[in-house]
Amino acid sequence: MGVRMDTAGVLGKIVFWFLFLVFLVPATDALGIPTVSAVLSGLVAYIPNVFVAILVLFLGTLAATFVADIVRGVTASTNIGNPSIFAGIARWAIIGFAALVALEQLQIAPALINELFGAIVAAAAIAFGLAFGLGGQDAARRWLARGEDTLSTAANQIDPQQVREQARSSDGPMQANQMPTRRQVR
Repeated sequence: MGVRMDTAGVLGKIVFWFLFLVFLVPATDALGIPTVSAVLSGLVAYIPNVFVAILVLFLGTLAATFVADIVRGVTASTNIGNPSIFAGIARWAIIGFAALVALEQLQIAPALINELFGAIVAAAAIAFGLAFGLGGQDAARRWLARGEDTLSTAANQIDPQQVREQARSSDGPMQANQMPTRRQVR
């Protein structure tokens, strides 16, 4: 299309229009147009939210790229799954959360965004619970079987003679720290 944009030119235009709007508010007040003045005041008050939302998206994208590269490197070095898939999941999850924060900053349906964020966290918790529960069934079954085997082995190793001797020693003479039973008192 032949359009050339330089960063300084775009930034200059943004500053120009911001200052123009700032000085337009008192001008409309002086002319006695309170409705236009109120609309322009609301617009001027909303502009910082737009800048913060753009900054959040920019920093979120940078963080997403950085984390995706780290995830790709770690998964490639440990040979766990497909590194590109894990890196893509990490990148898009971070970008998604940055987009939610930016929409919150722009005050676009904040109640809906809070519900959406809660639903995402709940879905992740349910997915983790199901994956752990269904994927860990065999491991849990092995651990329980190993515990039962250990208990049954320990129970079988107790000598019946030891049990009888312990029963006799409890019926024997009273120790200093024992209370007398009814049979011993009679």
